[in-house]
Amino acid sequence: GFKHQDLCFRSIIFPLMNADVIITGRDRRIENLDPEKMVIAIRAFLAIMSDLEKGDQPPFPVSFECDALTDPFSRSPNSHRRSLSQTQAPMNGAKVERLSKPVMTAGFGDVAKESYVKFCKILGEITIICDETFGGQKVLDEKFSAQTIPKTPMADAFSFSRRDELFNSPEVRQNFYDLLHVAVQALPRCLSPQIPLKNLINLLCTGTAHVQNHIASSSAQSLKSIARQSHAQLVTIGFARFIFNFDDRYATVSAGSLLGHGHIESTLRLYVELLEIWIEELKSQPQMATPDLHDDEYARGMPSDLNRSRVFAHVDEIESHGLFFLCSPSRHVRAYAVRVLSLITKFDTALGQPSTRIISVLEGSSQQVIDVNDEKLSLAERSRLQKGLRKSNMNNTLVELCSSETVHDLALWSKAFPNLIRLSSQICPQAVLLTRDIVCARLSHAHRIISTLAEGPRANTYAALETAFSQRMVGRTAFSPPEVTIEQWKLHLIFACTTLTNTGGSQQPPVPRESFQHSRKGSKASSINQEKIGSACELFAKVVPFLSAIHPGVREAAVHGLGAINTNLFRPLLEALQPSVSICSEDARQWLMIHQRSLNSPRRSRRSDSLRTELTHLYQLTSHCLFETEVYNDEWILQNLVSFTKDLRIFLNDEDVQNQWDFQKLRTYYCGLVEVLYEGIHKTKDPIRWMPFHARKAAFSMMEDWCGFSPNQTQIRQKENHMRKSILDQEQDSRNRGNVTAKLEIEKKDLRTAALSAMASLCAGPVMVSTDGQITMQFDVRRMLKWIDAIFDSASDRTHATGRRALRNLLIHNSEHSFLLSHSIEECYHAKNPKALFSYFTVATQVLTDAVEDRIPFWKILSAALYTLGNENSEIRMKSARLLRTLEERLGKSSKLQDLDISISDKTTAVYKLAQFEISRRLAKQHADMAFHVFSEFTRYFGGLVPDHQRNMVAAMLPWIQTVELQLLPSGGPTASSYMLMVNLFEITARSSSVLHNEIQALWQALATGPYGGNVQVV
Repeated sequence: GFKHQDLCFRSIIFPLMNADVIITGRDRRIENLDPEKMVIAIRAFLAIMSDLEKGDQPPFPVSFECDALTDPFSRSPNSHRRSLSQTQAPMNGAKVERLSKPVMTAGFGDVAKESYVKFCKILGEITIICDETFGGQKVLDEKFSAQTIPKTPMADAFSFSRRDELFNSPEVRQNFYDLLHVAVQALPRCLSPQIPLKNLINLLCTGTAHVQNHIASSSAQSLKSIARQSHAQLVTIGFARFIFNFDDRYATVSAGSLLGHGHIESTLRLYVELLEIWIEELKSQPQMATPDLHDDEYARGMPSDLNRSRVFAHVDEIESHGLFFLCSPSRHVRAYAVRVLSLITKFDTALGQPSTRIISVLEGSSQQVIDVNDEKLSLAERSRLQKGLRKSNMNNTLVELCSSETVHDLALWSKAFPNLIRLSSQICPQAVLLTRDIVCARLSHAHRIISTLAEGPRANTYAALETAFSQRMVGRTAFSPPEVTIEQWKLHLIFACTTLTNTGGSQQPPVPRESFQHSRKGSKASSINQEKIGSACELFAKVVPFLSAIHPGVREAAVHGLGAINTNLFRPLLEALQPSVSICSEDARQWLMIHQRSLNSPRRSRRSDSLRTELTHLYQLTSHCLFETEVYNDEWILQNLVSFTKDLRIFLNDEDVQNQWDFQKLRTYYCGLVEVLYEGIHKTKDPIRWMPFHARKAAFSMMEDWCGFSPNQTQIRQKENHMRKSILDQEQDSRNRGNVTAKLEIEKKDLRTAALSAMASLCAGPVMVSTDGQITMQFDVRRMLKWIDAIFDSASDRTHATGRRALRNLLIHNSEHSFLLSHSIEECYHAKNPKALFSYFTVATQVLTDAVEDRIPFWKILSAALYTLGNENSEIRMKSARLLRTLEERLGKSSKLQDLDISISDKTTAVYKLAQFEISRRLAKQHADMAFHVFSEFTRYFGGLVPDHQRNMVAAMLPWIQTVELQLLPSGGPTASSYMLMVNLFEITARSSSVLHNEIQALWQALATGPYGGNVQVV
């Protein structure tokens, strides 16, 4: 071949390739190919080209690498034999490098050059012909159609084509696979200008998904090789389009991929490698970093179809691909998504124009995306976040979460995902817009699949057959786990609802179908389902009916997806939900009417109950929109929400409903909705119009039975046990009762938390009002104070936080009732445990500090603060010191208490006790006129304290006794104040002298040795 080129090309290689027929390009038939001869011809031609490039004549061969393969006795007709391509030894780096570059024909003779051009044309045609019959697309279509479309006996009777029999032979197919593999490998060396490069790239892209692994790997290698030939942009863009076109058919990069987990990895890995090749190509072209777009030399120096503006547009598109991959339920796909997004900054650097990208949100905005102090996070989730924030690479917390496989990390990622998309839309609107287009297309394509899954196990037979024979739906429902498909749909729905801005024209919202099996009627319905979703109304029209689906997973996904809407879509969503709300309202009205007329409880509609629960959950998830000005000023929205919650309250208040555990989730969602609704209503100009006093009181009273701290908790517990027993009795499998019990406990806990939080919000209002007719309506205040006391008796930190919010709301909105604040101050002496003391004192100090005017006497507050200055908790001591300084400033006086802050916060008992005494001494000197009041307040609570706390009070009391002057009346008896002090002091002596001997002695000494010597005579 090196010496006699014309002879070898014209007489041996081209005849083996059937060149005369193939080169015309007109008769592209598989019958024109002889795969075994063509494999030899292709390899021979490439070997000759390699030798001609080197310029050295090779020695005559003595042995061959594939002697065993060419031995006819070693070639088994078995379909499982290894092909020639598969038995090749791994190529070394030099050989791969050589095969990745085009043949350098500059030093060749005319014969070699002409033969090379001819060979390139023939090779391209052979590859195209092979691909049409044995390529990746064709083989996959055959594979999945064989698995999903049943063959009938009649079809088998007419299948007598010898051509089909010939090419269906495993031996023949393997020969063609070998030919396709060798041709694909040769393409980077022999690209023909007569065959469009885009066609060959598309061919190689589908080849990467081939069922034959060696063809898939050679296709991937050839794509990278062609990309390195200054075609990186064309190859990368072509491969990206292939990914998304193929994903529609086979779920290429979805978690439930039909091609297997390995294909997901290899596809995304190849995409990342192609991006890296493109970046290196851009770096090697210095003119790409030149900002002058009008430089002619710059424009001429750029590769074909590669200009600055187009590259920037493609980079945005690549970023949108990375963001789309981030919307996957598979952590492996999300890990590659992060790699793709990270490469975008390298593109910007190569182009000389760095900018803020989505990866900056992932790597640097963890705190903005998910707040570690969010009350909705569990203790384990909060600990995980704090652990991540303590690390040196704290900014990578989100990146770790998205690719982690631990349960807590997955839960955190699902909670962070909507906020991540929301923040990304603000920072990178163009990439989010492009991603939204892809996501909306996927939602449209997935509609029929979700409709089928929504029907549950009782799906209509004809609908199932229609799905099976649908080409677009090949294998999706048959091979992808339903849970994965639903989860992917939910994530896409969250993305769309978070980012859609076009509300769309007003249209008649869909009424929930009583049965999904009637939803598809012929091709017309199919074509409608494939329409692109371009507005919120179109999206809602497709998704809202799923709220009444039989499959619980579909219902939950629809709720969480729609629950992620942005504020602009709130009203359109409520409008779309109205038919569903009307159905539930009418159902409840009729049921209550029948129930009231009949002694027996009528049968309930499970479908309506389920829809009511999902609607309430959706209302609760989206109610946060009420905090936006344009929303709470919209009267239609407020009327809608108020009417919905009113109907729910009436329904839940029914005696029969109260005795059914099935409505636990409905109660939980109702509490969450009422909480946010009430807080939102408070922002309006006339809150009482939207939630009157009686409505607030009725909701509070109903939730009291659910919160776990009701005064009649014993009866409530009996009712709960009865309901739990009825649920467990329905569970026939005794082994599953443990799971059911655990589920019931979770529901009970969730309801208690939601009810308690809602009641705390409802405390933000007057406890007493008078109507125009002078009729007074009021809460049972004593019952409310007992309720708060029970909350503070709990050991839970979260429960205490809710209780503090309830008490603070009660005090702030009822400042005219000073007895409420006085009660809180009294509890600082009577608290049953240290946590209760902390909660009461924290709220009291907050309210007193923020109050414009003091409705409580200064000496009363002063006494409580001096007492708590001796508390073991340094946080309480510091709150006391700050409160005393604040109150003194209001009076226009100063005892310079800030000098003692360090001593007060000290952990050593002797140090902070001494500081307590010094603060008390300074205040006693500054406010000596209040000495009798302070002593009276101390002695009022002294008898109810334990000895240690009594010692603490004595320490605070001593300086005040020293400033007291006992006085006599003209009649000779002590004054009322003097009498009060001595009687109380005598009682303290009589009751506590045995336990507090030294402290009592100190009190008498202080009274006697003070500046007033006449005190001894009065005593």
